[in-house]
Amino acid sequence: MQFVKNLVNKYQHFLKKERESHKELYRELAQNGQKPEVMLIGCSDSRVPLEQIFNVGPGEVFTVRNVAALVPPDDQGRTRNSTAAALEYAVEHLKVKHIVVVGHSQCGGVAACTDHLQGKTFPNQYIDSWVAVAKPGIEKALQSGAQGADLQLQTEQNTIRHSLQNLMGYDFIAGAVKTGELEIHGAYFDIEKARLFALDQEKDQFVDISYKEEPSIVNNRKFC
Repeated sequence: MQFVKNLVNKYQHFLKKERESHKELYRELAQNGQKPEVMLIGCSDSRVPLEQIFNVGPGEVFTVRNVAALVPPDDQGRTRNSTAAALEYAVEHLKVKHIVVVGHSQCGGVAACTDHLQGKTFPNQYIDSWVAVAKPGIEKALQSGAQGADLQLQTEQNTIRHSLQNLMGYDFIAGAVKTGELEIHGAYFDIEKARLFALDQEKDQFVDISYKEEPSIVNNRKFC
C-alpha cells in the first residue's frame, strides 16, 4: 500500500517535533481523556484551519467541520446528523462552556446555496440538500437588494446568525444557556486579511477583534 507521500512526510515531522516536545501532554490526554471548554463549529474549507487560527493545541477544543459551518435545526434524531451528535456529546458529556460558530469569507457552500436560490446552478445531489440549512439567512440577504461583495458578506454573516438560532432550538443547549453553564458565539474569518470578527449579539454587529486597539465594526458591508 502506498499512502499519500506528502502526508507521510508531514506526519513524520509532527512525530519528531510536535509529539516529542509534548510527550507528557499526549500521555496525559491518552490516560485521562479530553476536557475541552470550547467547541468550534467551522467550515471544511482547507483555507480555514481552526486550530491554527486560534493557536490551540491537543485537548483544548472540540472541533466539528462541515460544509459552510452549518448547524442544522433539531429534528429529534429523525435523520443521521453528525453535527447534532457532536453537539450532544460536547454539551451533555464533555460539558463545554462555549460553542463558537465560525463562518468565513469566500465560502463555497454559502455561495452554492445563494446561486441555487437565484436559479444559477444545476442541482447537486448532496450539496444542495445540506446547504439548504442556510436558506432562511440567505433569503433575507437577497431581499435586502445587496449586490456583489456586499451580498456575499451578508449571506455569509446571516448564515452564522441562523446557525446560532438553530443552536437554541436544541433543548439541551437552550437549557444549558439558560442556567449559565453554556455560552454560544458567532465569528467570521476574513481569509485574505486573516482578520477575525466576533458577533456582538446584543447589537447584532460583527466586531473586529484582531488587534488590541479599539475594535471596528463590520456589519453587512464591505470592509477594508
